[in-house]
Amino acid sequence: MKSRWTSSRVVKFAAIYLVLIATLFISIMPIFFSWMAAFKPESEFLTHPNPLSFPQTWTLENFAEAWTTGKMGSYMLNSVAVAVPTVLGVLILASLAGFAFGKLNFPGRDKLFFFFLFGMMVPGQALIISLFYTVQ
Repeated sequence: MKSRWTSSRVVKFAAIYLVLIATLFISIMPIFFSWMAAFKPESEFLTHPNPLSFPQTWTLENFAEAWTTGKMGSYMLNSVAVAVPTVLGVLILASLAGFAFGKLNFPGRDKLFFFFLFGMMVPGQALIISLFYTVQ
């Protein structure tokens, strides 16, 4: 029986995964360096010659200060108060709409389904300029 993994196919998959892993690291590095800076004391962050280095002394002072001085607790509560009902509402309505489009036959179903798909295909950022001119 012939093997599915030829040498050219292995090289192709290795190249694809190498590019994906490189893209992953490039995408994660800014988040990683932000977290490293968050765990450094302010004195080390300002005086150390390499601001992208690992902390020499790890601290949670920055998180405590952001929570109290930056009012992160109230902001987090506001985010949860908005996000949880929104997600629940979208989940319920999308489930009902999915059932209706999948199981029920009603007049205009295909046109309405295409309208919903078109709305999902056009990103909101593409509409910002036209909305700005409309509001202006």
